[in-house]
Amino acid sequence: MNQDKPRRPSCPDLRMELALAEELQRKLYPDHAPPAAGFDIDGVSRPVETTNGDCFDYIPLPDGALGVVVGDVRGHGLPAALVMVQARAYLRAYATCEADIAKIIQRTNVALTKDESVGYFVTCLLVRLEPGGRSLSYVNAGHPPGIVVGTSGEHRELSEN
Repeated sequence: MNQDKPRRPSCPDLRMELALAEELQRKLYPDHAPPAAGFDIDGVSRPVETTNGDCFDYIPLPDGALGVVVGDVRGHGLPAALVMVQARAYLRAYATCEADIAKIIQRTNVALTKDESVGYFVTCLLVRLEPGGRSLSYVNAGHPPGIVVGTSGEHRELSEN
């Protein structure tokens, strides 16, 4: 009886697959921030390894506001990157029909925790920019505080206080 064993990738195959994973992950990061009147926003991610669990994204919300996401999965490499892709997909999906950032985070958390195979800790800062009113609100789900820099260079932390 012939039982096929899974083939382990050779080193060249593995390097090629990691390079492809790196390219795919890089394509998930936005090239530039969308226009948001009264705000100057930008983001960049520089992974320590080929792939990582870091995330930043700009998500248009259904009421015209703009969501800015910064997230991280505990761990490194391809497993963390795969979990971040999953978390990003949930965030984007819930944001298509929900403008309340607290509900978006809550629903994403529920979806991730229901997937028992994940087993990774994900942090996220979701900021809601109101271009018309030049205001922002945010929900912090275990992530380090964000920093807002004013026009004259002053800055403040987005803390819970």
